[in-house]
Amino acid sequence: MDPDAKGSRTDQDDTPFEDDTPVTSEDQDETETGDCNTCIFGMVALAICAAVISVIVVVGVAATGDTVYVEVFGTTFDVATTTEISVTDQNSLRDSRGTIPTEIGLFTSLTTLALHNAKLLFQLSGSIPSEIGLLTSLTWLWLQNDQLTGTIPSEIGLLTTLTRLTLINSTLSESIPSEIGYLTAMNQLWLFGNQLNGRIPSQIGLLTSITSLSVYNNQLSGNVPTEIGLISKLNRLWLYDNQLSGSVPSSLCSNLPHLFDAKVDCAEDPFPVECTCIGCKCA
Repeated sequence: MDPDAKGSRTDQDDTPFEDDTPVTSEDQDETETGDCNTCIFGMVALAICAAVISVIVVVGVAATGDTVYVEVFGTTFDVATTTEISVTDQNSLRDSRGTIPTEIGLFTSLTTLALHNAKLLFQLSGSIPSEIGLLTSLTWLWLQNDQLTGTIPSEIGLLTTLTRLTLINSTLSESIPSEIGYLTAMNQLWLFGNQLNGRIPSQIGLLTSITSLSVYNNQLSGNVPTEIGLISKLNRLWLYDNQLSGSVPSSLCSNLPHLFDAKVDCAEDPFPVECTCIGCKCA
């Protein structure tokens, strides 16, 4: 007899066994009750499954087979294969709104994250999630003209392949994290147009490949760190519209042969910096 035939089973000795016991009305009731319970359980399970799917859709994550997708500004991306997420004025919808989801950390192959809003056609709010530090393949992070709040997360220091960090014209606050000194592959650091305060960290002198450093139009205070003089490739240094004091260190004048455009707040400003370098001028 076929072991797969209805009403048979296969024991360990592979001998088919048929159950010829007659079915009583009592057994029939139990069977129907069991079928009903199974039906109810299935309906409950289906409802739970639907609820889970609803939650997944709300947070912008979906999965098909082994592929996981995350939604960013209405566009769905495959986290395993996506290398660039670019939402600009050219490819965004007017009046679209969104945040950077924490699931952004799933994009381990991402090299470019650009949310460039030059014409204010979309609105990015919320904060930069700490999960941004999981994007260890990222070379360019560009967030411009948005309503981001909160701090620059210290996890930014984990992005050691980053060559350009552009966080401009937003409302980011508190201090520039000292972990930024780990980003030694960078050639451009732009943090202007925010509400950053505190001192410029001395660790910025570790970024010896930077050619352009712009942190103007913030609320930075204290002296201009002498360590900037270690950035030998620097040709543009914009520090104006802050609350810096003291003088431009002599190390900037003598150690930066390529510096041609340095701007600071001078003596006539509320927070003056004495400008002593050739090529250094009042903003």
